[in-house]
Amino acid sequence: MAKSNKKRLYCLVDTETTKHNGLVFDFAYNFRDRQGYSYAKNSFLFKDVLAIEDPFYKEKIAEYWTLVWKHKIKPVTVKVARRHFNFMVEQFQKKNYEIVICAYNAAFDIRVLGETSRDKVGVPWLTKDVANNGVKMFDLWHGWVMGCPKDYGETAAMSDKGNIRTSAEEVFRYESKNPSFVERHVAFSDIIIEDIILSKILARKKKLHIVDNPKLFAAHPWKIAQERCRAAIEYRKQKQLSMQTVIETIGLETISKDHRIKQSMVDRVEDTSLYNLPEIGD
Repeated sequence: MAKSNKKRLYCLVDTETTKHNGLVFDFAYNFRDRQGYSYAKNSFLFKDVLAIEDPFYKEKIAEYWTLVWKHKIKPVTVKVARRHFNFMVEQFQKKNYEIVICAYNAAFDIRVLGETSRDKVGVPWLTKDVANNGVKMFDLWHGWVMGCPKDYGETAAMSDKGNIRTSAEEVFRYESKNPSFVERHVAFSDIIIEDIILSKILARKKKLHIVDNPKLFAAHPWKIAQERCRAAIEYRKQKQLSMQTVIETIGLETISKDHRIKQSMVDRVEDTSLYNLPEIGD
């Protein structure tokens, strides 16, 4: 891909989807530069989607209306949100900015935005004018694992199959040194942690895999982290195995000791009973 002379803006996006048909009902964006300065941000609740479908996290619906009341999120239709977002992108493009749409697992967010727009409006999420004016895309997930610190495997949560987890929540726990952090799963809130993850990626100054088509996103980013952290993962597994061996050994020794104690008590009782036998003729 040819290098652009335009100043770059990273457009962070995040979505939350409905439980049954997977349509977007919660959408947020943040245009920022490499230094982290925010140029524009907004958050929307798609009322035409919520009118017919429940959120994936249904228990959060009351929280959403509280956020609407506090003006944290604007309730609009998909059509209005799409028009607003494309207008914002177009305005920055006219100012000679290169727009790079980013998300953690960007393939998912870009796909569901497109599906929701076609379902509710009948057209793709991005207008032709915007899409044909050099919009790029970047997957934060792939960007982070490409520079994943090799000690990440020492403490990262692991799946049942022994693979380290690299969700946005797990990555943020590591980067923020806050192992108890829980992702909120509200777009305008989650986009804040993605903003911090992007800053971490940019600070490592590695080449970014920026594409102009979501089909070009790298597949299975978690495998890259698994390979980079292989030594730490193997050491961790060996350490856990050694610890399990110690525990089992201690357990066997304890059982053996308990058995010896119990046997000793039985022996003493048997020995004592010899002295308590009744006299013949009693």
